[in-house]
Order: sequence, then structure tokens, then C-alpha cells
Amino acid sequence: MTGVMTPHFCTQCGAALRPGVKFCEACGNRVGTGDTLGESMAPSDPVAHVNSTDIGERLIGQMPCAWILDKKGLFGGQKTRQGNLLITNRRLVFLHETSQSNDEEVFEDERLDDEARKRGIELRELVRDYDWFGGPGKRFLESPVDELLGENRDNWEVPVGRVREVAMWPSHEDSPDQLQLRIEGDSPRSFLVFRAAIDAVAGWLRPILGAGAVVQESW
Repeated sequence: MTGVMTPHFCTQCGAALRPGVKFCEACGNRVGTGDTLGESMAPSDPVAHVNSTDIGERLIGQMPCAWILDKKGLFGGQKTRQGNLLITNRRLVFLHETSQSNDEEVFEDERLDDEARKRGIELRELVRDYDWFGGPGKRFLESPVDELLGENRDNWEVPVGRVREVAMWPSHEDSPDQLQLRIEGDSPRSFLVFRAAIDAVAGWLRPILGAGAVVQESW
């Protein structure tokens, strides 16, 4: 027998894959060759939490951010929506901030900035060992993703199978990093990324989308 007949399984949900398919028919994960196909269903990222009514969905990371809207603000500036982008093995989910969650996020930002100053290091270095589901992030472990999605009618989701590419612009100053989701059949969605989270986000997305789909752009 040749290797063509060897069964392969989705590395995200464990479902068997038919030869030649581009997306897992069970969970929508993009599949291909190399690190997106495997004969094991072991998670590629050690930081994964089951947080869904669907046992096959795993919560992998969360990105504090501001979604940049296409339309301009009252005085012509950039209009944004503060929130968090949840990353699961099946979808990306944007959740708008509430007044309570905003207070918690601001407090955490100030705490991390103070700690970085006291230790004499950059925030980007400090958050390399940061627990993204600790502090204000723990609220995302307390309710299923579908329940969180339904809390605000302006929350939205994108299946990972529709994410064609993720472009990233790491900042080398105090300004936020930037990220853009390039979505099949839809307009790109751009974000300001807070808490120097861009490196962590890249690490979460590469095993899901494939390393070639996560690119760093120059300013």
C-alpha cells in the first residue's frame, strides 16, 4: 500500500478526513499538508480549554483589542469598538466590552504596565508568560462561547475555514500592535491589539490556520 491510503485525522477535532478535502467536514478547520494534517488528535497548543456546549470546540486564546470600524468618528477620527477576540479551534468570536469588563481590562493594563516598569523590561517581554485566561480573562471560561456570543447583538463570529489570511503589524513603540483578518467572501476586519498580545495571537493561530496564513507586514 502507498501512503495515499493512510487515514488522516483533523488535528483540531479528531474527525477522519477524506482524501483531497481542503476543510474538515466536522469542524471547518482548514486542512492540507504538513502541520495541518496528522495521524494524532493531540492538541497542537498546550493552552486549550473546553468551553462550549459542543465538546469538540476548544477555547485557545483571547485578544484584548479594539475593532476598527470602516466609518469615521464624530470628528473624523478612527471609530473603534473595544472588546476581546476569542480564538477557538473552530471560530474567531468578537465580544464587545461592557462597562464592568472595561474597568477590569483597564485595571489589568495598568497593573501590567506598572510591573514592567518596576522590572525594567518591555511589556512585550513581560507578557510572554502571561496567563490570558487569568485576571479579567477568566470570565471567558465561566460561560459557553455561544452564550457569550449572544450577550450583545453586535457580537460576531467567523469560522476558521473562512479566514484566508491574518496580517500582523507589531509595534516597536508604545502604540498598539495591529492585526487584520482577511476573510473569504467578506471585507477585511482590522484591530488595534492591546497588552502586546500579538506574539501570543500568532502562536495560537498558526496551528489552526497553517503557518503560511499568518504573515507579518511592514509598516
